[in-house]
Amino acid sequence: MPFFLSSLLFLSKHPKILVADFPTPLEWEFYAGEKVTIIADSHDHDGKQGIVQTVELQHLEVELAGGEGLVSVAWKKVWKRYSVGDFVQVSHGPCQGHLGWVVDVCNNEINCTKELP
Repeated sequence: MPFFLSSLLFLSKHPKILVADFPTPLEWEFYAGEKVTIIADSHDHDGKQGIVQTVELQHLEVELAGGEGLVSVAWKKVWKRYSVGDFVQVSHGPCQGHLGWVVDVCNNEINCTKELP
C-alpha cells in the first residue's frame, strides 16, 4: 500500500486502524544496520535508539543502544535516524534519485545538499 493511503487511514484515528498491523508502505525501505528511533511505543521503548537487525513484513527487530536487548517494533513506530554528514538517496516520490549529504537535522526532518553530476 502506498504511504499516502496508509497515512490517510492513520489520520482517521479509528481505534481498529490504530491497532492494526499493516505492511510497510511501498515507499519505505528499511535495511539491517540502519540507525532508528522508536516512537509512540507502549512498551517503555518510546524515544529509545537502536540499530535494525532484521526486517520483517510488519515489524523490525531492533537492537537497543546501551545493551538493552533486542525488541520487535512495528514499522509505523520507527523513524530512521540521520546525522549531519550522512550520504542519502531519495528512493521514492517526486525527488526520487536525488543524492546528497545531510547538512541539517531538525525535528526528524533533514536538509541535504544536492549532488551535482
